[in-house]
Amino acid sequence: MSWRRQQARQKARRPVAKEHGSHKEEITAIRKLASALGGIAFTMHQVGRLCGSAGVPDMYLMFPRLGKSVWMEVKVGKDKLRAAQIAFKVSAAESGAEVLVGGVAELSAWHPDCVGTREET
Repeated sequence: MSWRRQQARQKARRPVAKEHGSHKEEITAIRKLASALGGIAFTMHQVGRLCGSAGVPDMYLMFPRLGKSVWMEVKVGKDKLRAAQIAFKVSAAESGAEVLVGGVAELSAWHPDCVGTREET
């Protein structure tokens, strides 16, 4: 069997990552919501602990029209904050910065243009 055929067979056997509700999908949804609300979303691309700073949230969102900005640590499903993320959140609060933890629902609850526009379940 050729090398290419072996690679194709191995690729076909790999489990497919569940896209719905994934971390990447939630970041994309947050970017779209921030843009729709007149905001700018920056994603902190940190590959591994060697290249980034431990505890720094996934995103930084600026809303110039409101004169506000917020850090966003994206958590999906049963994800929990790690110790370094908790330390960052505490330090940020002590210096007057806000850190949201969660996803689109948490951003919607924080942003004044979204409050009261959602149906309560």
